[in-house]
Amino acid sequence: MHDFGGGVSKRWYIDYYVDGIRNRQWIAAKPVSTKPERARKELHKIKNLFKGTNYNLTTIVEKMPLKKKSRQTYLTDVKILSAYCNDLSTLDVLHFRDTLKEKYHPNTVRNKIINLKAVFSFGVEKGFLIEKPFSKIKSVGGKKGLRT
Repeated sequence: MHDFGGGVSKRWYIDYYVDGIRNRQWIAAKPVSTKPERARKELHKIKNLFKGTNYNLTTIVEKMPLKKKSRQTYLTDVKILSAYCNDLSTLDVLHFRDTLKEKYHPNTVRNKIINLKAVFSFGVEKGFLIEKPFSKIKSVGGKKGLRT
């Protein structure tokens, strides 16, 4: 949101990205007294459009600049996440990691988490998502001392 430090003499606007294309929502100039409140409401509306992700994670992976084999690996990891949890707003990443630990070697778990972190980081960077849930995991299994 561009509010120019709260100054009401300039036009306020909110920039957001959909499919890599920048969109701009202008905040009406008058009445000046309610401008901050209206801007917060508009920002909240835009955020709610993307909550729980309207974007399919598979689509996000397809837009990532990856080699063919890497893309296939990321898609596999996204499918595992989708099988675990359909709604990302209810995703418990620590429980998901523990579920992976039951099925896979610690190095494999670490790699899957790293891949999913990359997908969510790319999604947030391009404006497809508003949250990076895997940022809550500081270090994961595998080699001792390795941090992600």
